[in-house]
Amino acid sequence: MKKYIATFKRYNPQLGTSTRTFTVEARTLVSANKKARTIDDKCVYGSMTLESVVPA
Repeated sequence: MKKYIATFKRYNPQLGTSTRTFTVEARTLVSANKKARTIDDKCVYGSMTLESVVPA
């Protein structure tokens, strides 16, 4: 498994906009993008937008 760094723009109505990074383990860049999208979809409060996924 390879490690990828996913960068998100996170918007919180109370705190404003911030940048978040998560480490994702996957075999390929395509599967890393899919895993990052699931992190994006599970944002409960506010919104999260995927900016980039790069190898670590």
